[in-house]
Amino acid sequence: MAGSTTSPLPEVAMTPAAFLAKWRLRYKDNDDFQIKESDLRDQAEDMTKTFVAKAQLTVNSIRGNALLLPTLSDLLTVEANVLAVGQPASVANATDAGSAAAGVEAGAASFRLIKDSAGPLWAYVNPLPLTTQRVRASWVRTDGSEADKVATYPAFLEEDHPYQPGDVFQYTYPDGATLLHQVNDPAPTTYQNPLPTGQTDAHYTVFAPLPAPPSNGYVAGTALQEVRQSGEFATLAAQARLIRPGVPAQQFSTIDQANLQADYGDTVEALGTSVVSTLLLKGGVTYATGGRMVNWSLLTDNGNTVITCKVTGNSPEGRYGGGWVSVTGAGSDIVVEKALYPEYGYAVYQSNGRLTHSGLLRGGSPDNTVAVLNGSANFRHVAGAVRLGGSLGFQLSGSAQALIKSDGPIDQGYKRVVECAGSAKIRLEGGSLFTGAAGFALSEIVYMSGGEVTLANGTYDNTAGNATAAYLTGGTLIVDNATVVRAIGGTAGTVILRNGSKCLGPISSALVVVNEQPAGGGSGVTELQIRSDSTTRVFSLDLTDKVKLLTVSALGARNAQGAAFQVNKYAAGAWQGGLERSALVDVQADLDALTPADRTAGAELLIKTIPVTSANTARLLVQLQHG
Repeated sequence: MAGSTTSPLPEVAMTPAAFLAKWRLRYKDNDDFQIKESDLRDQAEDMTKTFVAKAQLTVNSIRGNALLLPTLSDLLTVEANVLAVGQPASVANATDAGSAAAGVEAGAASFRLIKDSAGPLWAYVNPLPLTTQRVRASWVRTDGSEADKVATYPAFLEEDHPYQPGDVFQYTYPDGATLLHQVNDPAPTTYQNPLPTGQTDAHYTVFAPLPAPPSNGYVAGTALQEVRQSGEFATLAAQARLIRPGVPAQQFSTIDQANLQADYGDTVEALGTSVVSTLLLKGGVTYATGGRMVNWSLLTDNGNTVITCKVTGNSPEGRYGGGWVSVTGAGSDIVVEKALYPEYGYAVYQSNGRLTHSGLLRGGSPDNTVAVLNGSANFRHVAGAVRLGGSLGFQLSGSAQALIKSDGPIDQGYKRVVECAGSAKIRLEGGSLFTGAAGFALSEIVYMSGGEVTLANGTYDNTAGNATAAYLTGGTLIVDNATVVRAIGGTAGTVILRNGSKCLGPISSALVVVNEQPAGGGSGVTELQIRSDSTTRVFSLDLTDKVKLLTVSALGARNAQGAAFQVNKYAAGAWQGGLERSALVDVQADLDALTPADRTAGAELLIKTIPVTSANTARLLVQLQHG
């Protein structure tokens, strides 16, 4: 209702006391014959402004009373001296007067008058008879769907509008989500108002649509309890409800109170936006977050055993739509079907139990980590996009396990996707893409000192970060299922190329490389960029299947003059060295001579680079066919 033409400040109605004071003075003793017919006409006009004929007295004639109106058009034509901030109104046919006259029936709707510095109406700050202060105001809807209510609030004005404390506006974020915000005290004072962030901050408070008024309306002459003298509204009372099968839902002023009463099979539903420091999850209870509640809540099992606990709710994308969860109970089995976003350091903290997540999983600032997994945690992200932003992705230690199935490539902003230590294991599916600044120091996709990391089902591309795809000081990196990575560095550990996967860049000669036969016994081609430096010239490749050397070539002007090869077998408890070869036909003959028993016992192909200048690095491209 905020788009109408702004009306001028209406004339203040004359009170009975003012009427008496004026006319007692005018009708003094008529000794000098100064009373004229014009005085009587003036008095009659004042009487019509001050008094109402009994036959014309209706609910719509009393300041601050609940109005009963036929159409939406009548909201803007109510007598100005009747309007007071906080006043409710019921419209019998929620359409304009013209449509109603044409026979359109839109059903009833409820409204309330709020303080709005850009509003089209003037209203008293309260309904008390002696009040003379007025403020701009507009009508907002208090029933219907959330979208119906939000749509009646005025849109955010970014420039050339000095907001006043208590103003409420709607703001639509780039992802399409629309939220209400109330202007704080003091209000912004610059010509350009700061943009909302989706959270309560120094400028704005996230605001909920006002509820419908009580069915008995308001009594004229009684101050509205929801309205302070400034016209700002108090915090809404109902913040949660408890839904139990077979009985009416119960409302509570806090989510904690509803949760305290919850039992197996119940649903705790958040209604408002009040801050909740920690919400203790209970077994068998479903938590319906109403779209935004988890944004202010730390969901935790607090070390208790929680069985089949579920958190649901459709969240708008972005910081204002997330939440975070902590799982430490050894027997916990928690399902979260809602966006998760880091707050106070992480989106997921888990040291025990099982947590299954679907929905948007995203990061935030560089100080945060999307998921911290240690102990015996078992975390599964089974559906939804993964967008790390500036945060570290998944940090694993102990014997934690994780499966990350992303809808599309993981968005890697600045920091690593995975850091893995101990005996932890994680499998990523869907690929990744580095979108941050070039040359960022921690832009590897994987950094690991132990455990097992599997990259599968996609291309993991961090080319823009100018770092290797992975760096190992221990553990095993598996590149699986036709996956492509750029380069692999490190000082110790094992790299397994499986099922037609490729490493398009160099693999550190300090790492053990295992090429496994493609699934089903088919053949696959692996490309290795072999890099050597002035002290390490030999690259070791474990032979677990039949291998055919296709090509060996220098990569541009990469200081490689040629290569030498040697096929070794492990027998009688020691490695048995073969002859050093330079011709591919001779090397292939040695490879073909290996029997399945030889490969089972242990066989390797050593590739030695021959540099042009011994002090410089050299790089070769080797193509192998398996099977």
